[in-house]
This record gives sequence, C-alpha cells and structure tokens, in this order.
Amino acid sequence: MPPDNSTIEQIEQSVRMQNIIPLICVVFFSTIASMMVSTTLPTFLVEDLNLTYQQIGTIEGWAVFSAFVSKFFSGYASDKIQKRKIFVVSGTALSILSKGCFALTTGTVSIFIVKIFDRIAKGLRSCPSDAMLAEATVEKNRSFFYGAKYMLFAGGAMCGGYFAHILLKLLGNKFRLVFLLSLIPAIVAFFISKRLVKDPQIIAAKTQGLETAADTFATPPNSLNSLNFSKFFWKFLLAAAFLMFARFSESFLIIKARRVGFAIESIPLIAALYNLCAFGSALFTSLISRRIRKETLLKGSIVVQAIAHIVTFFAQTEQCVTASGILFGLHIGMSQVTLLAMVSGLAQKNNIATAFSVYYIVVAFSLLLSNILAGKLNTFFDSPSVAFAGGATFSIFSFCLLNMLTKSKRHSAGHQTAENPPL
Repeated sequence: MPPDNSTIEQIEQSVRMQNIIPLICVVFFSTIASMMVSTTLPTFLVEDLNLTYQQIGTIEGWAVFSAFVSKFFSGYASDKIQKRKIFVVSGTALSILSKGCFALTTGTVSIFIVKIFDRIAKGLRSCPSDAMLAEATVEKNRSFFYGAKYMLFAGGAMCGGYFAHILLKLLGNKFRLVFLLSLIPAIVAFFISKRLVKDPQIIAAKTQGLETAADTFATPPNSLNSLNFSKFFWKFLLAAAFLMFARFSESFLIIKARRVGFAIESIPLIAALYNLCAFGSALFTSLISRRIRKETLLKGSIVVQAIAHIVTFFAQTEQCVTASGILFGLHIGMSQVTLLAMVSGLAQKNNIATAFSVYYIVVAFSLLLSNILAGKLNTFFDSPSVAFAGGATFSIFSFCLLNMLTKSKRHSAGHQTAENPPL
C-alpha cells in the first residue's frame, strides 16, 4: 500500500531535520576557521612576505581554480558512488591540516602550496553538501534553505573576521598565531560532520522502504547521461561564467582598504561588515524568492555588483571602501542563494551533484582568469584600483547577456518542453 500524503510529508520533514541542521553547522564553523585566515592573509602576504599584486592574484586565481576543480570531481564522484558524507568528512579533516600549515609558510612557493591544499579541502565538501541539501528539501523551498545555509556561512564569516580583529589587537599583529587558533573551529566542524551528518541512504533506510525514501538516490549516472542537461542550463552557465569574471578575490578589496589608510587590526572588520550585509541579503532573498523570479533577483544582484566596483575604483577614503564592502556583501548574498537554487532547479534527481560539479568547474575557469587578470592589471598600472574597472565592465556585460537569455526564454515559453524546464 503506497504511503499517504501525510506520511510522505513526515518523511520529508525527517530528512530535513536530520541533515540540514548539521550541514549548515559544518558550514558555520568551517567558515569561522577560513575567515580567521583569509581576512588576515592578504596583509600578511604583502607586509610580511613582500609579495606583489601579480603574485597574490596568481595565487588566488589558482587556489580558487583548485577549489572548483575539487568540487567538480567530488560532486561527480558522489553521484557515481551514491555517497556524500565521505566527501564532507574528508574535506573538513583536510581543512584542519591546511589551517595549521599556514603558520609554517615562509615564502611564495609554500603559501602557494598551502593555499591550494586548503581550497581543495573546501571543494571536497562543498558540492556533495549542496546536493545533500537539495535532496533534503522540496524544490519550492530550496531557495529558502540555500538562503539559510548561506546565512550561516555569512554568520561564520562575520565571527571569523571579528575574532581575527580581536586576536590581532590582543596579540600584536602576530599573524601566524591567528592561523594556529583557526584550528579550533575547524576541529569542531570535523566532529559535527563525522558524528551528525548522515548519508541519504541511511535516512532512507529508516523510512521502511517507502517510495519517497527509495527515491532519495535514483539510478546513478553513467558517463554519458550524467551530463544530459537542458539547453537553458548550458546557456545559464555561460551567463554565470561572465558574472564570475567580475567576482575576483576579496583580497583585492582588502589591499585597497590598506592603501587608503585602514589599520592592520581593523581590516578584518571590513570582512565582518561584508558578511553581515551578505547575511541580511541572503535572508531577504530567501524570504522573497517565492514571489520574485530568480532571474530577476540575479539581475538585481549584478546591478549592485557593478555599482560596488565603480565605488571601489574611485574610493579614496576609508568610508568609501567601507561602502564598497557593504555593496559587495549585498551582491554576494543575493547572487549565491539565487545561483544555487537555479542550478538545483535545472538538474534531474539522479544528477544533482553532477549539475553542481559542472557549474563549479565553469566558475573555476572564470575565477582563475579573473584573479590573474586583476593581479596583472593592478601590477601593470601600479594601482590597487584598476581591477575594479574591469570588474564593472564584466558586470555590465553579464547583465546584458542574462537579460537576453531571459527574454529568449520568455519568448519560447509557449513552446517549452521538459528539455527546458521553468525555474
């Protein structure tokens, strides 16, 4: 006898409660650890290790690229072997090792290796956890839950930036000690992932073979049909790629802040403010996502990004750079929630993680080129501002491209098929 609607609803609620809370807690504590490092690292690289803008851009570009390549393989592999938790646990475990290694770096080569290793660790856990969140929710609520996840990310980033600020002030700008103390939240994240996060099959086993549980994992994809996405999905990836050309590392904003006069111990507060705004923006986006089209929300976030780049390019005071941090935070919160919800909405049940993998590998190449180009522009013009002019240009271009795609989609709405599903 098939289960009634109330039983199915209870199963879905059980899935949500058993995995969503631990997953977002892992995000929270992992982000605290990461931000304790990332908000202090650019200043450490420039003032202690004497790296150039171009070197920092190259390191950031390859680090981000490594993270997204790691996301691609972890997402595809988790679909293939029908397991998620092993990647989440492995990623948090490797993050503990990488955080400790930051304190041992002495030059360009060592920081390059450690930074890439740290980003690979992050990539291992990110894509499978995104897929687990999608599997634990119904599609109409995914924007809300991705928003909740991003709010915990932003909350962790705020805490990490504030902790770094306090520690630098108390310890007298001892960067390496701050890196070592970031091990504490990283260890907490590992134990949560190890003890509380569960694979979907384990949750399904508790539902006594009901159909909803059995569908938690569909037939695993093979090498051909796992990439069988709609045409609109590939067009959406093209627009996302150009959007990412405008989204280079926050390290360039931190370097700009230092140039206009921010004290070393105050720089992490910019990241804290940035993530406070991202938190509020993600919350707002989650609440209105059922009433406003996702494409409209994404276009709005791109407009905010373009304005942020322009303000940063012309900024000559601490107040202007602070305003830039606020605008970038508003953009990132709105766009991240919307992008993840759009990717999951365009995927099929048996290749959700693979869809995230493909999205992340496209983002990887875009961010690699973006960071390298930003570093080269700033080095060539000997200015920390020029990269933001390029960022504004790519923001405008991505807006125009997304606008063309959405108009084309509406025009063909009367002929829409399962190959081109609505978002």
